[in-house]
Amino acid sequence: MQSDECPPFDPETARVYVTMVHGTWATDTPWVKKKSLLRQTLNARFGPVGFRSIDWTGKNSHAARLNGAEKLRRCLAERAPPADSKHFIIAHSHGGNIALYAMQDEALNDSISGIVCMATPFICIRERELSRTLIFPMASCFAGGLFLVFKPTEIPGGQIFAWVVLLCAALCLVLWLASVATFRKAKARARTEFLKSLRLPEFDSERLLIVRPTGDEASGGLVTSQFLSWAVILIWKVMDRVYEFFVRWRQKTSGVIGVTTFVLAPILLGVLGLFGITLVLWDISALDLLRGGIALSLAIIGLVILIFGLYGLVLATALIASQCPFGFDAIRHCFTLQTTAESSPPFELQSTGDEPPHSTTPSSTVPKRRHSPSQVVHVSLPPLKPEERDLDHSRLYTFEEVVVQIVDWIESRVNFQKK
Repeated sequence: MQSDECPPFDPETARVYVTMVHGTWATDTPWVKKKSLLRQTLNARFGPVGFRSIDWTGKNSHAARLNGAEKLRRCLAERAPPADSKHFIIAHSHGGNIALYAMQDEALNDSISGIVCMATPFICIRERELSRTLIFPMASCFAGGLFLVFKPTEIPGGQIFAWVVLLCAALCLVLWLASVATFRKAKARARTEFLKSLRLPEFDSERLLIVRPTGDEASGGLVTSQFLSWAVILIWKVMDRVYEFFVRWRQKTSGVIGVTTFVLAPILLGVLGLFGITLVLWDISALDLLRGGIALSLAIIGLVILIFGLYGLVLATALIASQCPFGFDAIRHCFTLQTTAESSPPFELQSTGDEPPHSTTPSSTVPKRRHSPSQVVHVSLPPLKPEERDLDHSRLYTFEEVVVQIVDWIESRVNFQKK
């Protein structure tokens, strides 16, 4: 049974069929319409070409792209062209990811003659676990709480400092709880299926054409976010090392004893130090001395942990910012999943023996591709006129040079498959 959501080809009888997929926020894009340069050039080269455009929401999120891929997969299966014809998919921007997601169906993968990806930032996903490093800002809750209890009025700004510690701890604690809740809310099987659905499947690179402008603003922004994400991870490793050092030290000192020593040692040292100073300089009662020593020691501990808390908060903010270009659900999973954009699909990295960014498998065990890498065309577009406001990313398909290269490649695939 055919769905009303799946449009038929126009015309329905042809020797070459083209399914078009628009990009993000481009539901009314001109390049899929009848009078577009691309459609006219294809008709002039092959005679009547069967065209159809697959509409999806165009929202910038993993969920929207996966739903778009499911719709495309359903349309490819329900309204497939004749077996003796050639069927190509032409996609722009994230539409290229949708087209490749649809190729997770092996039968459809084999039936497609070729895919053209125009200015597509290929999505790569990998797992990560960062929430444990936020143990330090969580610990600042303890230090700040004790600091408030002792009310160190002798130290200027003491209570303000304690409230700052608590605020930082609360913010980091919310981030930590959000990351843990997000990762543990779904069952392990559902999480595995989610990761599997977000990973681009293998596709014969010889059937893939990648066209991108040299000044692609969207790709530049995604690469910037990718660099920011990588930089955050590298810096975050410092917290990991401190955390691992603390864990190893705690294990060597029998757990509870180690933690107790870690907390009490600075306090005892502070009290003893202050006691020695006051014996020489001032005549202060033992109770005031003890109270002041504890307050000073807690202030030192609180300051150190506050630095870690602010450090974690800044990095968490940068981490969230690095995932903003991929949508809200990428932000929601930023502590457990890293989303990046690559100039080539993940399976192209496997073809060279490199480890893909989303893979946790050593490169020695990654299967090598037998075919050559896909064809990549870089196009330098003419500068914009003063009255024009379009981006190179969005005006790529309006230039004859780009369209001719796409049509030439499609013709080469048609002639190759005739042999």
